[in-house]
Amino acid sequence: MIDPPKGNYGLFFQAVHAFQTLANVRETGQFARNEVELDFVQRLCTHVYEIPCTVATFEYYRTDRHSDQIPAPLSWHLTPQNIIDLREEWNRQCPQSVAIPALLPRSCDRVLEFFR
Repeated sequence: MIDPPKGNYGLFFQAVHAFQTLANVRETGQFARNEVELDFVQRLCTHVYEIPCTVATFEYYRTDRHSDQIPAPLSWHLTPQNIIDLREEWNRQCPQSVAIPALLPRSCDRVLEFFR
């Protein structure tokens, strides 16, 4: 037999939990949709256009002063601060002054190679 969860799951929990679920939908739903769309683009490149297609992932990972993760900004609504944060995160993951050997390619190197 399975024991019920321990703790107080009253009215406050039920009200707050609904909002927490809505906040997390963007992350999980967006990830799944992106994976499907990337797979579609890769198949289109390979089978229709017959061109190579490489996926380069840029992980946005920033934390606040309490070490809580800050959600990635929405790409269609970037504030000036979002642009600064994205640039800082890019520079953190892909510093210009460091020459990394080809044995350890970074995702950002794929992006830079594309624009050369």
